[in-house]
Amino acid sequence: MKKLVFVLLMISTLFIVTGCETGKKETSTNEFKKEYESINNTVNEKNGKKYRSVNIPDNNPMVITTAEEIVKKIEKKESFYVFFAFKECPWCRSVVEQLIKAANEKKVDTIYYVDVKDIRDVKEIDEEGNIKTVSEGTEAYQSLLEQLGEVLEEYILTKEEEKIEVGEKRIYAPNLVAVYNGKARQLETGISDELEDPYGKLNDKVKKYAYNKFKCLIECLEEESTTCQKNKC
Repeated sequence: MKKLVFVLLMISTLFIVTGCETGKKETSTNEFKKEYESINNTVNEKNGKKYRSVNIPDNNPMVITTAEEIVKKIEKKESFYVFFAFKECPWCRSVVEQLIKAANEKKVDTIYYVDVKDIRDVKEIDEEGNIKTVSEGTEAYQSLLEQLGEVLEEYILTKEEEKIEVGEKRIYAPNLVAVYNGKARQLETGISDELEDPYGKLNDKVKKYAYNKFKCLIECLEEESTTCQKNKC
């Protein structure tokens, strides 16, 4: 009898924990939907352009988290996808629907989402041509630069059409990164060279490009091999 009671208690606990985790995920995906749809048809006050309207499905896999949590996952040598972006980013809004479409079709349950708008270093070139730091990135962001550095792009500033390397990597938006056993395996933006204006109309070719790129990255992490060709996608 005692054994039966113990087993029933264990089963009940498992259901409670599972239910809580499911509830947390549903809350997070709903928050992501609300966050990105909240500025549909509103205007960017800096340039006067209208933000792209996006339709985020209820069954999206996006789980809102922090840079600190991603650092911990990497240190634990976990395998996962992480999407770095922010809702006002016009490039992010241009590809997010295709990312979710590819993820849902590939049965990806979770893509972690980190808002990078206010956690990164911000640098600029002064009148004398020197690079100066306007604001420092968070400690967790600095850790991510080291942990994901192998796939990240260089931080480049532009002055009078001249491109100048800062001397460090940068997490741009959007950046989708596949992490395998704690190692950055591949990065994808989903942005086609044909998309010159991120506020402009998206044609089928641009959409298909983003979808195929994200699908390829997802398949890359699904492979059992611990290596992945960087130019595969």
